Amino acid sequence: MGEVTYNPGRDITPQFVNIVARWLNASPELFAVLRYLGSGSKDYAFIRDGDQFVRLIDACPDGTEIIVFRDRQLPLRGVVTKELIAQTQKLIPDGEEYLWVSTDPESSGDIRLCGGFGDTHKDLTEELHELLGDSVAIGPCPPFFEDDNESMVSASKGGLDGPR
Repeated sequence: MGEVTYNPGRDITPQFVNIVARWLNASPELFAVLRYLGSGSKDYAFIRDGDQFVRLIDACPDGTEIIVFRDRQLPLRGVVTKELIAQTQKLIPDGEEYLWVSTDPESSGDIRLCGGFGDTHKDLTEELHELLGDSVAIGPCPPFFEDDNESMVSASKGGLDGPR
């Protein structure tokens, strides 16, 4: 693992929480990408209220980068069927990066969700065939590597920065 540093400017601050709270007041759902320090792994969450957001922060280990999107992400939702797989081919051009997220939490009380991404129709079709009958959200991959902007904010729990 690379060097881990403390960066107070990246810590979860009241300002960060207040931005998310304002967005929640204006939208029924926000989407979060959770990038874990040192592991390269990611989880995801759909946030519908402030209490859920606080529970999400609490559930994450120190060093987790929490990236929150204001605008709706992953617009194709439902149970994976052959019809839904066909819809993904129309929504996401071959070669464009996609993200799918299971909308069923792996454990009760924890809103973190698993998912996967890629950039070919072949990979997407193969992944979704393995998920037939499961509930998912799918769409173009949100630009979580971009800098914070009017539609996305991020912070690192504990202010810890390093490779993710």
